[in-house]
Amino acid sequence: MEENGETNEIWVTNKIDETNVVSWSMFLAVDYSKTDIDSGVRFLVDEEKKFVVYWHMKSVVSYENVVHIIEEDNKVRKVDFEAYARSTSYSPPLFTYVPSLVQIQ
Repeated sequence: MEENGETNEIWVTNKIDETNVVSWSMFLAVDYSKTDIDSGVRFLVDEEKKFVVYWHMKSVVSYENVVHIIEEDNKVRKVDFEAYARSTSYSPPLFTYVPSLVQIQ
C-alpha cells in the first residue's frame, strides 16, 4: 500500500516469473476523505469483484469494530459492529473474509 495524502494506492501481484521477478499492478486508489479509516488498518482485496474490505478499531477503550467496503468507484459502505468489552489481555479480533459465503452486491 502506498500512501499519498488522503489517497492510498493498493498494489497487488499474483505472478512471479521463472526469473523470480515480481510483477506489480495498481489495483485501486482509495480516497480516504470519504471514510473515517485510520492508518494501520487490516484489509482484504477481492480482485475479481474489484473491492477492498477494511477493518479498524474506532476506539481502543471499547474496541468498537468498523468494516468499510470500498468499491472500484470509491463507493463506501460502512458496517459498525457492536463494541465488545475490553479484556485484561489484549488479543486483536480475527478478521476473516470468505467470498464464496458472503454476498456483496
